[in-house]
Amino acid sequence: MRFRRLGLTAQLLIVVALALFLAQAVNFALIFNERRQVETTRSVEPAVARLLIAAERPDFFDGGRGRPGFRERFLDRIERRGPPNIPETRRYVRLEQAVYLRLEQAGTPAEEVRIFAMDRRAERKGDPGRLVVFANFPEIGWRVVSTRPPVPPFPLFGYLFFQTLVIFAVTLVPLLFFARRASRSLATLGAAAQRYRGTGEPEPVQPAGPADVRALIVAFNDMRARLSRMIAEKDQMLGAIGHDLRTPLASLRIRAESVEDAEERAAMIEAIEELNTNLEDILVLARMGRAKAPSEPTDLAALAAKVVRTATSGGLEARLSAPEAVIAPVHVAAVRRALQNLVDNAARYGGRASVGLTATETTACFVVEDEGPGIPEADLVRAAEPFVRLEHSRNRETGGSGLGLAIAKAVADLHGGSLKLENCPAGGLRAELCLPRR
Repeated sequence: MRFRRLGLTAQLLIVVALALFLAQAVNFALIFNERRQVETTRSVEPAVARLLIAAERPDFFDGGRGRPGFRERFLDRIERRGPPNIPETRRYVRLEQAVYLRLEQAGTPAEEVRIFAMDRRAERKGDPGRLVVFANFPEIGWRVVSTRPPVPPFPLFGYLFFQTLVIFAVTLVPLLFFARRASRSLATLGAAAQRYRGTGEPEPVQPAGPADVRALIVAFNDMRARLSRMIAEKDQMLGAIGHDLRTPLASLRIRAESVEDAEERAAMIEAIEELNTNLEDILVLARMGRAKAPSEPTDLAALAAKVVRTATSGGLEARLSAPEAVIAPVHVAAVRRALQNLVDNAARYGGRASVGLTATETTACFVVEDEGPGIPEADLVRAAEPFVRLEHSRNRETGGSGLGLAIAKAVADLHGGSLKLENCPAGGLRAELCLPRR
């Protein structure tokens, strides 16, 4: 799961690095096996050949390349004391086993084989020089010869380590360059998709990167242009529908005024006003995705104060607790409408609206709390959906379009913010409308 969270560049580098490491591991195993075979040929075969001669010729003497004292140091001691035991030097057990098997394959098996370094001081320094091979043959006794030491593994390890570093550098550095180029184009594309709110004419993203990434960017530009045209056509259609509906509603209002029965006239006018209100809410929600007026720096604290004054002048109970000034670029009319819906809902159906404003360097949040019964946890998510009415949970006695919270959420989405609803621990509902300050 963590690997999936990484970016394109990191994933490519990890996959290629693992593949190179696996290839180098296989290469190391092959080279190491070949070196072992060379080691066998270098050390074991000469020792076996000399031991076979020594077994057939008791007078054979391998003088260790003419070194004087070889017989006195080894052969005479074997004759006097028996099998050799040189604890100060390292035994080459693997070579002993190889020599033992080769002698057995040659038809002259030995009862025991021991191999030590000839020069103890040189062996302690990492270069044993020559090795002394002891073999005890049945009915013949001990024979001793010298042979070359095995190839030290350290140069092999260093060579392979250096080779791995070179391969990684030659492969991963160009890959990093091209992967960053592709991921940078994708990051630009993702940022453009997040910024797009359906407002104004979309600025096309410049195609860059590999051919398939450029094709993706071109397709994204075309798709965004089509969406903008669809939104524009939708706005025109909604404007026409609103104009066509307002005219007969105004005519009905005029006709209702002429009704003589006062009670009937009041009921008809109330129904017409409700239709006008619902129509206005629907048009506002439908047009919210494409605000025509540009955002402008606005004092959100002053805006909240105006909304609270409007609510209190209309007979609602509301109070404000906000800092002196919080500036943010917003669509003033849209934010005022969203905050007004939250305050009206809290005051009408929660008893009293408490409005607060908190701000950080990047975000400003309107906080509206009431003293009502709140909303069931299962309905918190769907409460902001269009045409959802929670009369029982909010004690609503009058009808409504169910678009107040939906409009507030649409305003938050328009600015790239969020609307969060939650029940307060002490009771009541808490609505938090957060808007970015940049």
